[in-house]
Amino acid sequence: MSVVVVKLGGRGVDAAVAREPIIDAVARMAAHERLVIVHGGGGAIDARLDRLGIEADRVQGLRVTTEAVMDEVVAVLAGNVNHALVGALISRDVACAGLTLAGAGIGCHRRPPINGVDLGLVGVVDSDENAHQVDGVLALLGAGVLPVISCVGADDDGRPLNVNADDAAAGVAGALGANQLVLLTDTPGVLDANGGLLDRLDRDEIERLIDARIIVDGMIPKVRAAVDMAAKLHAPVRIASWADADAPWWRDPNAPGGTVIVDGKPSAIGGVDRG
Repeated sequence: MSVVVVKLGGRGVDAAVAREPIIDAVARMAAHERLVIVHGGGGAIDARLDRLGIEADRVQGLRVTTEAVMDEVVAVLAGNVNHALVGALISRDVACAGLTLAGAGIGCHRRPPINGVDLGLVGVVDSDENAHQVDGVLALLGAGVLPVISCVGADDDGRPLNVNADDAAAGVAGALGANQLVLLTDTPGVLDANGGLLDRLDRDEIERLIDARIIVDGMIPKVRAAVDMAAKLHAPVRIASWADADAPWWRDPNAPGGTVIVDGKPSAIGGVDRG
């Protein structure tokens, strides 16, 4: 089954909920592709915690998640945000179903401490393929229903876990054998020294651009994670802007747009043919 997994986070979530053009782009793709949306919603979580006066530290960009924080993460991601995205898609006549990462059958476990700091109820997706039971998601896709998956996982005891949205999307893509994973961001993709878009990159070229200080700051971990994802998936990972709702790849996943990252030489966009 050919599947495209799209990770939606940051301002892209807000734009989709507000029914800006990105929701129309998703609807167009869903009309001709088996599509899965995996979403975060960190901004909405921050706003809710601020209103409630709950403080949450961060370690290397990851939110320390106590039980009190986890309650709000579930309420926001699995509740408010997921429901709003489903509602926006229904308004565009898209058959869809809201799920959590746990409900989608993606196995997770607690992330170990970082530099001795316990992150609490923060999870990572299990690397063991046997930990995932995605028959339900495959059934939805086979019936023409778009799964909308929030990045709320669960451990073996059923306790909820706060999972990074990129990790969640990669886990879903791997478990489904996706032909492509798309990471939507606030930037058009990876840029060269003159601000031009780099349309395709492989691992060697990424490291060369990092050494030359052309890829810098927060884009470094993103591209390294993307190429690792591509290697694990045996399929390309696209970094693109949620704001470019008219990009041709929304209509044809093999079309150009954003930056397509592959583990080997970037000779093709299409992923492995899985039927």
